[in-house]
Amino acid sequence: MGDGVNDVPALKRADIGITVDNASDLAREVADLVLLDNNFQTILSAVEEGRGIFDNLRKVLLYLLSDSFAGIVVIVASIFLGWPLPLLAAQILWINLISDGFPYMALTIEPKEEGLLTRKPIGKNDPILDNKRLFLVGLISVSAGLLTLAGFAYHYYFLGSGLIFSRTFAFAILGTCSLFYVFSCRSLEKPIWKDNLFKNPALILAVGGGWLMQLTAIYISPFQKIFETVPLSLLDWLWVLVVGVLMVFLIEIIKALFNMVK
Repeated sequence: MGDGVNDVPALKRADIGITVDNASDLAREVADLVLLDNNFQTILSAVEEGRGIFDNLRKVLLYLLSDSFAGIVVIVASIFLGWPLPLLAAQILWINLISDGFPYMALTIEPKEEGLLTRKPIGKNDPILDNKRLFLVGLISVSAGLLTLAGFAYHYYFLGSGLIFSRTFAFAILGTCSLFYVFSCRSLEKPIWKDNLFKNPALILAVGGGWLMQLTAIYISPFQKIFETVPLSLLDWLWVLVVGVLMVFLIEIIKALFNMVK
């Protein structure tokens, strides 16, 4: 930051040279940004807004990649084991694009977290997904995938429920898990019970919309034919909800370990 002729070398060398509107002509010429309101407080507001946008981008990528790779884990593992496919391509697309599409969009407008300006700066060469988030992507993908496989195998091989019912159960597990753990993906610094779940009303509506889309694919007759699903009982849904809570519990444990070793 600078406004005089003597600041020109620093303004040229900086990653982002900033000056005010009433600075010298030479300073304004070499600067990357000119503050038209002549108020350096604007810089703080811009930095805070930028960090908020970057935070939300990380949240979306963490959730999006975890959700997408979970389906890949299910398919690859079932092929390796020689099992029938627990999920059809249409079912995976429905989860990724429709049921979970609403939460993706809602995460982009998450309110800025407190204390953004007190954090250490992010290096210009730092990756969007750091090691913690990459680890979480792997953990969530594998865990959700294996739990979906376990639900499918329990019904298909142990109870002999039939392929269509077993696939429907796996479809419900994978679609529901992501609608649960989206709330844990919002912050790595705060556990879910210390965060305000209702700070983003759009996310609550998005999760509700995702649930409605998931139920539509399972209970509405025309969609049952498209996705090859059958209705589930209340007891089945209870087990599905247990799996969703288990996923949240697992993620919160990892987040707590991350914060312990800071």
